[in-house]
Amino acid sequence: MLIAMTNWILFIGRFHPVLVHLPIGMLVLLAILEIAGIKKAYRESITKVRTLIVPILALCALITATCGWLLATGGDYNPQILFWHRWLGISVAGLCVIMLIETRQKWFRSYFLTLAVTLVTVAITGHLGGSMTYGSDYLTQYAPRPIKQLLGISTHHVPAPLPKLSHISNALVYPQIVQAILTQNCVTCHGPNRQKGGLRLDSYRRLIHGRNGQPVVLPDHPERSILIQRIELPVGKSHRMPPSGHRPLTTGEIAILRWWVQAGMPNRISLMEAAPPASITADIRKLFLEAQSQKPLPRKEVEAMIPRLAQRSGMQITFLSPQSSMLRCSARKIPDFSDQKLSLLNPVRLNIQSLNLDSTSITDHAMIVINEMVNLKSLHLRHTQVDGAGLLTMNHLRQLRYLSVPNHKLSSKVINKFKKQNFIPHLVVTGDGGISDLPNF
Repeated sequence: MLIAMTNWILFIGRFHPVLVHLPIGMLVLLAILEIAGIKKAYRESITKVRTLIVPILALCALITATCGWLLATGGDYNPQILFWHRWLGISVAGLCVIMLIETRQKWFRSYFLTLAVTLVTVAITGHLGGSMTYGSDYLTQYAPRPIKQLLGISTHHVPAPLPKLSHISNALVYPQIVQAILTQNCVTCHGPNRQKGGLRLDSYRRLIHGRNGQPVVLPDHPERSILIQRIELPVGKSHRMPPSGHRPLTTGEIAILRWWVQAGMPNRISLMEAAPPASITADIRKLFLEAQSQKPLPRKEVEAMIPRLAQRSGMQITFLSPQSSMLRCSARKIPDFSDQKLSLLNPVRLNIQSLNLDSTSITDHAMIVINEMVNLKSLHLRHTQVDGAGLLTMNHLRQLRYLSVPNHKLSSKVINKFKKQNFIPHLVVTGDGGISDLPNF
């Protein structure tokens, strides 16, 4: 019974955006006629029209305000803006009733003042309504430059793109990746200014809280999570999100959100710690990774970092020559050398030309870090957990000239990928038995 009543309330309330144009149009028409009535020749005709318009205006304003009040019970809007929009809307309806009384009593001096106040109130109410529905810059977004300057609005505002990260291995999964996707695609309708469906997606806490306390994401279960279900609906479906008219999420963005829910919705852990599949890492890299400068750091700057990096990682870190700023890094036969220890090299990643990780504990997830060593020329990966899936993600190492991996990990798929990346013929790959034992390139 309660649900049926709520549905009726919202059904009637949703006529508000349609009806609201009637009193606004009549108010504007009434103002134009009153200005035209300055001429004596039009006064008698305008008096008759006024007698017809004002009662209809008062009735429409009351009905529109009532529908708006019912619509607000849906709880989809910013409470502060809604408060002012609601009561100013009621004020407009009240002012229209006052105008009706004034015209009946022929109190024309006060009537003209009430009409002017009503027009101003309608303008403010309309701006607040647009702000709730479309954002605070709805009326000014496309304003000419002089008007924006007069109002003190930046003339260079554009929707913020996804933030670019200098390297992604240390990026925090939720704040820097997941929330960035939600902010760009969802927060307009589910943020501070508007909470469509009672849902806010502008913070981790609010996302977990869900819609009026009902969760929209279930950790480990993307197929049962309403948020994932809605964004994966086919184009044209009524509940698909974002709705028609908005930019749909890309395949990569959807895959990242689905993986995040499947992984238990991690918050403030790094991408390296979350250990996403190689395909998800590739999607994140494509969306977020900043175009890398391949210029290494100066020798003196690197020299100051080496003792601390060597102590924390346990690696041997040396310069290639007394004059060079490029590094040779080796963790060979250090069994407990892990992906996390490798990530310690991020500050000097552009200076590394040789990296030996033979007989260590690194996995495919280490390729997130290795892929950012864009000046790397020599890489050793024998007796590690890096397999074909990890090698397939190796797509940024354009300078690589020597790769040492076990033969069985060099599948035809990996070799074809190397060809597409233009590694061949410059790349020399050696396996357990030497280069002659490798598949024919």
